[in-house]
Amino acid sequence: MMMTKAFQPTGVEEVETETMRRLKVSRTEHYLRGPIRIDDIRAATKLGGSCLALLLLIHFRRTVTGQSEVTLPNGFLAEFEIDKSAKRRGLKRLEEAKLITVERAAGHSVTIELRSARNRRGARKRNQRRRRPREANVMLDRAGNINAPPRRQ
Repeated sequence: MMMTKAFQPTGVEEVETETMRRLKVSRTEHYLRGPIRIDDIRAATKLGGSCLALLLLIHFRRTVTGQSEVTLPNGFLAEFEIDKSAKRRGLKRLEEAKLITVERAAGHSVTIELRSARNRRGARKRNQRRRRPREANVMLDRAGNINAPPRRQ
């Protein structure tokens, strides 16, 4: 009787495909999405410190979360070498410059909202074009008299 050995692999090697490479790149690279007002960037630059970085990170978090109010976790800011005291000072300066609104509650993370985003939302509603009322479909007969089409029931 012949004994057969069970198959035992000698090693496992993962083959990286083009799809896997693209997925890896898309997960590691992040981009800012606009629009970001140049006046906001200019004002944050003049404030100095970490204000510009904080403003850009607020825009980034809004894009990622899809919410108008965001938080900036200390662990996230540590990747950009911004500690919690620099965060507190920078947010205070941005708030004094009226670029952001900060809501503080004891025991909770601060929530931040861009003021420019709030203003644009309101302006868009106010400046929307008013639609003209629909004109009634009318027909003229050969003599020029107005004949309304029969109503559908």
